[in-house]
Amino acid sequence: MKKTKRVKKGQVALAVMVVALGAAVWLNMKYTGAVGDASADDTSSKFLGQAEYVNAEVEEKEEKSDYFEKFKKDRKEAHEKALDILQETLDRDDLTDGEKADAVARSTAIAKAVDDEAAIEAVLKAKSFKNCAVMIGENDVSVVVQAESLNAAQTAQIRDAVTSRSGFSAAAVKIITVE
Repeated sequence: MKKTKRVKKGQVALAVMVVALGAAVWLNMKYTGAVGDASADDTSSKFLGQAEYVNAEVEEKEEKSDYFEKFKKDRKEAHEKALDILQETLDRDDLTDGEKADAVARSTAIAKAVDDEAAIEAVLKAKSFKNCAVMIGENDVSVVVQAESLNAAQTAQIRDAVTSRSGFSAAAVKIITVE
């Protein structure tokens, strides 16, 4: 008789453990969202161990790169607008030969400035300035780089890159840092 009671106690214990395991699985699926469960507010799939960035530095870096992207976009639009104005000028019939030559010279200068800006930015990126933007004006060159501060060697690298490509003197180079 003792044997049948032990078997019954073992079966009861086994049944309780199976029910507890089932309840644990159900609670896990309910509160973490099952892989097959597609809720309306969560369109992305979730994976166990997937990293989720919560540090504010990531957002700041994105804002800084957005600054440089916006700067370059605005610069491109300004160049295109200037070229459009010059093209409209060239299309006019009442221009003298001197005025046409002046418009062509300005168009050539803008094209050269665009080429020089891209080349200087490429050199600066190769010299480990990840985010940088260059704007060549008539009398000076402005360089915006992402850095808290620049040491003398970095300043010399920037000035060298600008003067070797653009032909401006080192005194005409303005360096602006963005943190």
